[in-house]
Amino acid sequence: MVKEDTSVFISADMEGISSLVVGDEVRKGKSEYDEFREIMTGDVNAAIEAAFDNGATRVVVRDAHATARNILPAQLDKRAELIRGWSGRPYSMMDGIDNTFDTVFFVGYHSSPGLESGTLAHTISGKFHKIYLNDQPASEALINAYTAGYFGVPVSFISGDESCCNQTKKLIPGIETATVKYGLGGAIRALPIAEARKRIKNGVELGLRKLEILNPLGQEIEEFNAHLIYRRIEDAITAGNYPGAEQDNYEVKFSASDYFDLITFLHFVS
Repeated sequence: MVKEDTSVFISADMEGISSLVVGDEVRKGKSEYDEFREIMTGDVNAAIEAAFDNGATRVVVRDAHATARNILPAQLDKRAELIRGWSGRPYSMMDGIDNTFDTVFFVGYHSSPGLESGTLAHTISGKFHKIYLNDQPASEALINAYTAGYFGVPVSFISGDESCCNQTKKLIPGIETATVKYGLGGAIRALPIAEARKRIKNGVELGLRKLEILNPLGQEIEEFNAHLIYRRIEDAITAGNYPGAEQDNYEVKFSASDYFDLITFLHFVS
């Protein structure tokens, strides 16, 4: 049964939206970018519509890609609020989340690097070869789900490529997924956009039906351990100067009992 009067927070990235495949499609100033801004807005609207159709009374969307000014405000569902731009706070892709929300959706997400079928896979930035969090591959979905959990809010839904959805199901127990495309190395097999948005709506509905049984992620963890592997030694050296960090060549480690301290570290070394 769907909880009434549900308040939903949506964190929207771009690499995992319907049909998108290459970097130029997510970069402001490139000829393909405007088309995929519209597609991103449409994918987010599918999630918003399904949320309101299934008991939501409030939806807040956090534009969480690059400039954080990708979603087209005039085309966004008029019932939703939109957070644009970066505040400078370490909540980053989750800036705006608090304990008044009942659940979080991730729309347009991607997997962490190192998965052959991951479309434009990375974590936070191209500085990193890989990031691990408590010995798990730290996708942006995992990092942001812990941020939601910090406020006692469970994540119930994610959309993205198949690699992202499969990885996230292992990292976030009980989450509903909507695969909108399938990675083929540097190519994709994309669903028709109408079918992709149908999957988003179905996934949102199923996720909202689980709110009574979903648990916020990370509340039982006593210590968070980050293990960063940089691509450039200069970046690793810089990060190693953060108070409490330990550097060994390209690798930097940091531990914190409070998750806010962990994401503050990531904010400053990314």
